[in-house]
Amino acid sequence: MKKFFLIMLVAGFTGCEQIAKIDAQMDADSTDIANEIADLKSLGTLERMAKESEKESKNDLLFKASGSEPGWLAEYYTDKFRLVVDYGKDSLIIQNISKYFDLNGGYSFSYKNTEGGKEIHLNVKIEEKECTDAAGNKKSKTVTITLNDKVYAGCGESAK
Repeated sequence: MKKFFLIMLVAGFTGCEQIAKIDAQMDADSTDIANEIADLKSLGTLERMAKESEKESKNDLLFKASGSEPGWLAEYYTDKFRLVVDYGKDSLIIQNISKYFDLNGGYSFSYKNTEGGKEIHLNVKIEEKECTDAAGNKKSKTVTITLNDKVYAGCGESAK
């Protein structure tokens, strides 16, 4: 009987210790979940603020162009130009682009500057010439972009 009582006593202490460990882990998990929910609420707030900021900005997408081999993308907004080249390895954003447009030359502009000790020479030419992109889609404009003596050719059209 003494052995039975001793075994039951040891089993009881072990069980209580396990319950205490499980309870502590549940408290930690609850705190982690609460923190994750708070982070998600903060992220949602930031996303809403970003969308509201975009709505307030008059920075609408006007024209989009792209090409392949190597892959590139150009976006013309009301007050900036964004260029991503070589499958995303390099990019450029020019603010206040209206001052760089040559209205007499139709759809073209040139930009030269030094940014971060690096010379940037950019020429963009948009021709009223139908173009077929790599996917076989017809676009209304042919686009040629020269960035630091490297030529990127492709197609573009007005944003809808």
